[in-house]
Amino acid sequence: MGLFRIIGKVLFAALLLVIIAAVAIVILAAVGYMIGNEPIETDKITDPCMTSEDRARDIDDLYQKLMSECPSMDDYSERYGIDYEELHQRYRKMALECGSDFEYACIFNLFIQKIPSFHTDASLMNYESDFRSSYQNCEVILKDEAKAEKYNFWHKVISEGCAECYDDIIDEGSGILQFSYISGKYRLSGSRSEKYSSGEYFLEEIDGKKPGEFAYFDSNYNIGYDNGRDMPYLYSIDLWENDDHKYKGIPVSVTLSDSEGRLITDEVYINPVMEYIEYNGGAYAVGTDSTFSDEYDAYHDSSNTGETYTNNMTAEFDSMITTSYDGKNDIFYMNFQSFFTYYKPEELREYLESRYSITEKSKVIIDLRSNTGGYESVFFEGLYPLLYSSDMLNTLDFDILCSDVTREYEESLSGKIFRLFNGDDIEKISENGVDYYRDTCKFEATGQREGGNADVYVLTSPYTGSASDVVVWNLKKAGLATIVGRNTGGEMYSPYITTMPVSGLAYYFSAISADDFGHDNSAYGTEPDIYSSLSYEQYMDYYDMLGSGEDSESVSGLLKYDQVFITAYDEALKSAA
Repeated sequence: MGLFRIIGKVLFAALLLVIIAAVAIVILAAVGYMIGNEPIETDKITDPCMTSEDRARDIDDLYQKLMSECPSMDDYSERYGIDYEELHQRYRKMALECGSDFEYACIFNLFIQKIPSFHTDASLMNYESDFRSSYQNCEVILKDEAKAEKYNFWHKVISEGCAECYDDIIDEGSGILQFSYISGKYRLSGSRSEKYSSGEYFLEEIDGKKPGEFAYFDSNYNIGYDNGRDMPYLYSIDLWENDDHKYKGIPVSVTLSDSEGRLITDEVYINPVMEYIEYNGGAYAVGTDSTFSDEYDAYHDSSNTGETYTNNMTAEFDSMITTSYDGKNDIFYMNFQSFFTYYKPEELREYLESRYSITEKSKVIIDLRSNTGGYESVFFEGLYPLLYSSDMLNTLDFDILCSDVTREYEESLSGKIFRLFNGDDIEKISENGVDYYRDTCKFEATGQREGGNADVYVLTSPYTGSASDVVVWNLKKAGLATIVGRNTGGEMYSPYITTMPVSGLAYYFSAISADDFGHDNSAYGTEPDIYSSLSYEQYMDYYDMLGSGEDSESVSGLLKYDQVFITAYDEALKSAA
């Protein structure tokens, strides 16, 4: 017995040493992870000294990276009718012929803008904001000193390029015609043109092409899809009456119609470089190119007591949420405009209940049509407990396409420690000869409401995406809400960031396509249970209300023009009958 007791003690001591060593490894790894996440601070600027041939090769590399890293490219091509090889050749030619680094940055951006993805976008090359973003592998990309120095170069190029012509656009007019897409029509919504300063005008053709083909013009505006009309569109189109700019545009012939249907032909220009300056130049021109606020810095300052931060809590929540209540029918409406907040979800929950007594409302309409995301925990831990008595648990496999970028992150120490501390269950799999990282995500929420679930309706649009789409997808999957509106923008997973090997230009991209409803979430979004959209006439009624100062956000105001709200409101009335 004595021998067995000695052996047992030795085995126990050995096991204890193994446990201590494992804990030490985890602690050291966590410390290393945090140290590894410290940004590279350098004022050095590295000019890649690109020739025209270098720029052309950069476009070649970008095309190859997009086709190999983004799993939704075939679905984009099929749904939107985009020929990416044709785009590749067109922008390659533009890269060969462009005269400056700034022009090339704009051409690079144009290619990225032709990816109809909620997350895929070109970086403005702000090193600090890119590093502090929540994208999957920002620390892998941005802790490299050589890459940081190229970031500094492109930040300088873009900021100086935007500032150079921005005042000319804003102060001197330049004859810009901006057409906004509204329910199948491109309406002149903004003009600095004497010729079209009064009246109502619509864009009918550009070089003989009709509205369904406008999405392929060289533009910095995002591409959307109108499910009701089964056609792609640009959110907006800028046309320029003159070409008196340093950066020359592309002449086009356009046909406009006025409010009486009369047709007008004109010669104008598409100028994607000047459009880029108009679109992004304000941040640089006024010196506000930093993405983050003083409140963010205060919140992340370890010495901060939280007092400054807490004092602004009510103001921030008030700016995030607009509400109205129909007491007669007990229908509570809340427009939740963002899931990004510096405050803890439980603080939001206390605010919502003390301010609005949501647990006492039987029918709730939640408007997420302008909610582009943030943190889904804001909803699941902040609002969900007040709406539901039942718990929610959904599981979804995100298949992350294995590429140079995702491999660099997922197989790095930083990536593995991040997964460990976030409880992610990720494994490498192979299907049909293609390698993936499968991230099995659990979405959980706990109900605290007494007396049963509220009758919930969620309003959606193509602007509903990222964390906001996480909320919509889960509520639909669990059958906890009726989704009303248009397809969401999709993409429930944070994107990756990568840099081009020669230029150092960067972009964000979505490396997964998951849905569980039978199609590509990135290309199609989450479909509503009830499709509904505003007519052109209803949009005009809305603009008239804004012009007159009439309340357009109350229940009574929304019932005058907002077909999506009206549809949900009628469904709520029927469910109570």
